[in-house]
Amino acid sequence: MKNLKYISLLVFLILSCTRFEDPTIGLSNKVELTTSKVTVISSDTALFEGNILKDGNDGITERGFAYHTAAKPKITNKTTKSGLGIGIFSAKATDLLPNTQYFVAAYAINKSGSVYGTDLSFNTPKSAPRLSPTVIASFTPYSAVMTSSITLDGGSPITERGICWSTTAGAKITNNKVVSGSTTNAYDTPITNLNPGSTYYVRSYALNAVGVGYGQEITLKTLDIKLPSTDPNCLPATAITYTEATVNANITNTGLSTKLETGIILSTSSNATDLTYNNAKSQTVKSTLTTSGKISMTFSNLTVGTKYYYVSYAKNEAGTSYSPVCSFSTLNYSAPTVDQTCVAASSVGVDVATISGNVLADGGITTLEKGFVFNTSNTNLDYRNSGSLTFKSSETVKGIYSYVITELKPNTKYFYRAYSITAIGISYGPICDFTTIDYSAPKVNTACIDPTDIKTTSAKIYGDVTDDGGDLNLEKGFVYGTSSTLTYTKGGTNTLVSSGIGKGAFSFVISNLAVSTTYFYKTYAINTTGNIAYGPVCNFSTIDYTAPKVNIVCIDPTDITKTSAKIYGDVTDDGGEVNLEKGFVYGTSSTLTYTKGGTNTLVSSGIGKGAFSFVISNLAVGTTYFYKTYAINATGNTVYGPLCQFKTLGPDIPVVGATCVTPTAINFTDATIIGNLDSWGTDNYSNSRERGAIWSTSLGNISATTPTGTKNTSTWGGSGLGQFQVYMPTLTAGTTYYYRIYAKSSAGTAYGPVCSLVTNSYSPPTFSQTCTSASTIKSSSALVSATVTSDGGSVTVSGFLYSTSSSNLVVTNTNTPKVSASINSNSLAATITSLNSSTLYYYRAYITGPAGTGYGPICSFTTSSPVVIPTVVTNPVTNLIVGSARLNGSISNNGGGAILEIGFQWSTNANFITISSGSVTPISTVFTASLTSSSRGVVRYYRAYARNEAGTGYGAIRSFIFP
Repeated sequence: MKNLKYISLLVFLILSCTRFEDPTIGLSNKVELTTSKVTVISSDTALFEGNILKDGNDGITERGFAYHTAAKPKITNKTTKSGLGIGIFSAKATDLLPNTQYFVAAYAINKSGSVYGTDLSFNTPKSAPRLSPTVIASFTPYSAVMTSSITLDGGSPITERGICWSTTAGAKITNNKVVSGSTTNAYDTPITNLNPGSTYYVRSYALNAVGVGYGQEITLKTLDIKLPSTDPNCLPATAITYTEATVNANITNTGLSTKLETGIILSTSSNATDLTYNNAKSQTVKSTLTTSGKISMTFSNLTVGTKYYYVSYAKNEAGTSYSPVCSFSTLNYSAPTVDQTCVAASSVGVDVATISGNVLADGGITTLEKGFVFNTSNTNLDYRNSGSLTFKSSETVKGIYSYVITELKPNTKYFYRAYSITAIGISYGPICDFTTIDYSAPKVNTACIDPTDIKTTSAKIYGDVTDDGGDLNLEKGFVYGTSSTLTYTKGGTNTLVSSGIGKGAFSFVISNLAVSTTYFYKTYAINTTGNIAYGPVCNFSTIDYTAPKVNIVCIDPTDITKTSAKIYGDVTDDGGEVNLEKGFVYGTSSTLTYTKGGTNTLVSSGIGKGAFSFVISNLAVGTTYFYKTYAINATGNTVYGPLCQFKTLGPDIPVVGATCVTPTAINFTDATIIGNLDSWGTDNYSNSRERGAIWSTSLGNISATTPTGTKNTSTWGGSGLGQFQVYMPTLTAGTTYYYRIYAKSSAGTAYGPVCSLVTNSYSPPTFSQTCTSASTIKSSSALVSATVTSDGGSVTVSGFLYSTSSSNLVVTNTNTPKVSASINSNSLAATITSLNSSTLYYYRAYITGPAGTGYGPICSFTTSSPVVIPTVVTNPVTNLIVGSARLNGSISNNGGGAILEIGFQWSTNANFITISSGSVTPISTVFTASLTSSSRGVVRYYRAYARNEAGTGYGAIRSFIFP
């Protein structure tokens, strides 16, 4: 029975460190092995070590290590093999991913199946990015486009990617680089400013928080520049004139150069050796064309009637190419050509006419002169004949031209011909003619035109010359009088000569007429030959005076003081008399009558109609006065305006400061402003006094005579004179407010100037953009924090957004989880819970205020692996003496969580009814406990245990006998 207990304990110990893949394997062929340790070499390499203690008597056909990103890896996952047989063995895995948690277990295979050691976990560190070899997408002599691909980010976000190159092998970003604007793993990057036909060493790169990673370096050789080419055929010159021509050419190939120069070489020599680039015997003109294509260049200041030779050229780094020699000839001069068809004279009048000619061609040389030869005979029309008149045109270019001839005789025939002179000679047009017309009698209006502006001593009369009979300078006017018998008398008193001449409507204002009198008038017109025409006899009557009119409503007085006021009146109609008298009558009684020279009758210094005013002085303080306007014409007609009134000022009202004072405090939703009280006036009743401010967002409300808005009285500094403060609550942030200081007494209210202030504006909250590492990271929670640089003035809500994706960390995404947090000393911190273990999470802080939402940087953390039951080892008993023994235990793996309790279980029958616990020391991995007993020769069974949040782990069962 005792031997059976030892066998059971041995089986228990073997099973505790070995995992059997095949449950049919019997105890006789069991393999014993352990996964000893893991040495992480780099982000993609780790060295594993294991130990096969027993081969199960069947021999080991394969041994190695299985590894995977999940617990309990198998050979169906990734493996690395390591020889045969029993004993310590190791193997290296070189295909690991950075920043990743792996589980590894040693394994052994014999003919009975597969056996695994207990799996260990480890984490690979972050690494620099990894990239595939760079591929050349395209290239030219000066540039190339490279295709790159990031195969692994190294477990850290990529902060920069691009291409670097050098003229020697081993290119680095410290040589030459181009940063790509792409955010994808596959990206194209252009390289520019390369040299043609040159070799470069190129490789892609990417940066993360760990460092720089490079792709495999490749060799790039840019294309070489070739000689350019021109069209082998001549393109004919166009637009050839006497001194100009447009030369055309065609560049057919650039030779792959982007530094191509093209142009035309021009010479009067046909020798090809003279038609070379910048040759002294030719003119080289560079064109704007820098690629293949057509050239069209206009050459000016050429010699008339001359043959020119030209070639096109194309020049790049490889050399210069020329087209064949081509040619053109400029035109030669000839005599001018004048149109041989008469252009009929126009605007022919009694003494004037307009004649025209047309120089069709100038013969290639600038026209020196053109004009007309003119005479009453058609036999002397020669430019050189002194018997003819020559009219020279102001124009000196070819084309149609005209000349206006004046001072001609009526009803006379004239002859003329056009001419044009150049350095080559003179040319004439045909002989042409025209006849001037004769005068006829003028015509005036046949019906009376109603006069206007008829007044007591004046009127405006109208006439119209409907036909001047050909005389543009005829005289026109009116004859008038009190008799209907009217005759024109040149210079006569009753003959009115118009200031205008010729035909058309005209008018005249007759003055100094008698009042209420009938006058007769008629229109006349006389031409230079003495022909006179009259219009019908018309009449009008001047009007008589009428009663004047004054303002029918009161006009508000101004400048009212304690003893004076300025009153206003208006004579709206003088009744026809401009010299009428006007003024005011006033008094303290409403019964007012005009008394010429009376004390209360104010006569205006002005006369006639119109507005006027008067300042009344020596009035009683605080007294009501009545007044009304009056007007009297020469016939004694007197009219009065309405009865008006005003009251002189009473006691003085308070006096407040006339300038704005800077507020003492302006916040987001309130402000404190300053007022100045200079005087309370003559008010002696302090209980009626009040001072404060009134404000509004409307300038119109505040600038009104009586301001309206929100009012608040001052409670600061008592009621004395000088500065006082007024508090403005419940304002709106970022808003302009207009305000006025006021002081009120029984005498009235005084207001200060219109002032303004702008409340502080909320701004979007801001954070430090440097990540603060998450702390207290567990398998399902982590403490995150961020530094607040500005809360924007007001916080509506704040906290952290978190997700397994970095692309949706915005508050508008309702699916993104968030946790609330409050600002404490410019810091924001919160514990995120209910997370998944071994998972990469992204998070960022946020604050939402009135001006919007501000965000911190996107940061990340990875939750720890899930906590498992700790692994405990029961060590041999020590200090075994009569009556006492020391039990020993150790923790080989805390399971990823804090140890909450450690101790031992012991019994005499392996049922562990009695428990003896040691103290909880989570930091220590070795612990002991003393066991005493008065019984000797009795077997004691014991095992160590440790508890964490996942449960309790037990060591193997051991035993001893008290001596």
